[in-house]
Amino acid sequence: MSGDVKTGYLFVADISGYTKFMADSELEHAKGILEDLFGAILPAINSPVQISGLLGDAVFAYVIDSSLTSKQFILDMCHKIYAAFQDKKNRIKINTNCTCAACKNMDELDLKVFLHHGEFIFQNSQGKDELAGTDVNTLFRLMKNNVVENTGIHAYALITNAALDKMELRSYFEKDKQHSETYEHIGKIEFIVHDLKKIWEQNYEAEKIYVSNDDDLLFDQVTTSLPVSADAAFVMYSRPDLRAQLVEADNIDSFNGKGGLIEPGSQFHCHHGNEVVKYEIIDWHPGEYLTFIYRLPFNMSILETTDFKPVDKGTEVNSRFSDIKYKNLVGKFMAMTLKGILKKKLSATAGVISKNLAASSVDMLRQDPDLAISDHSLSDNVNYKEAVNSKI
Repeated sequence: MSGDVKTGYLFVADISGYTKFMADSELEHAKGILEDLFGAILPAINSPVQISGLLGDAVFAYVIDSSLTSKQFILDMCHKIYAAFQDKKNRIKINTNCTCAACKNMDELDLKVFLHHGEFIFQNSQGKDELAGTDVNTLFRLMKNNVVENTGIHAYALITNAALDKMELRSYFEKDKQHSETYEHIGKIEFIVHDLKKIWEQNYEAEKIYVSNDDDLLFDQVTTSLPVSADAAFVMYSRPDLRAQLVEADNIDSFNGKGGLIEPGSQFHCHHGNEVVKYEIIDWHPGEYLTFIYRLPFNMSILETTDFKPVDKGTEVNSRFSDIKYKNLVGKFMAMTLKGILKKKLSATAGVISKNLAASSVDMLRQDPDLAISDHSLSDNVNYKEAVNSKI
């Protein structure tokens, strides 16, 4: 790695309650639970985000600034990591009837994420590249704070103002109270506290809207193979400015009710000359899948689900369009009349997107090699079982 100064996001995902959990639980069962939780967190961290290493009960990672990592990319990553953690906890509970202290005490464990943006360098230490710099030190110092005492929130993302400004999401968090901590040699650091558990609970309870191959489709699934990670492919497919290039539109206008954040309920107008295609996000799982609804006259609609499946050295992108949905006899008649036209038009559009997506991913990979798939499980830096053993 070069010693040149880089800019990007720095973050730590820290399992809280770790020490008490280990002290109050049977060692062997506690060790297995912690290994399972780390084993869930790490696969949720994909390129272009890179894992620097494990710090006992925490994962330290970074992502260098690029065209794909702007806007809400890193916030979505925080939500995804927390969801992986909580989902694994739930599965462990469901799949065991064990009454040991470790299984009973598992609820003591939660996850905190610390997110900052700034400068850093790579320096070689005993043959290993490590991150260094004032902003790296700032991130680590922020892990010692009074957030729980001041807010009562135990599962949170502490997001510094520097990170908020880079994401351009100040308006989304404008109602969130500003907090600060002051550290020797660093000074005052301002940040907001984002309740991760609240977001996870909302998403967990939300209805899943998903078009599968078992549903009636307007035409056969369109599959595109890309040489980039699922998270990178998701951003390329969904972010309005990048999607406009894929569909060869003049532009796409966004209508988001919550400070510019793309999420279920976000609406878009895609302009092709005098023609405007209107669609809305109705299900949103970054790096996994999304579902659009295209609203048509006479209360008709078409759903599109596109999922992003990690495969060897890349991602398989699968897009499926539902048959026309209608709500009354007029809609049924119009659906029969327009089905052939819409099938031809949307299948052609899907083909254009597939072609441009493949070409764009190759171009982006050439410009930013960090978008390539990396196998964390084979890296000595992220041997989570060794990290858990070191804490015992």
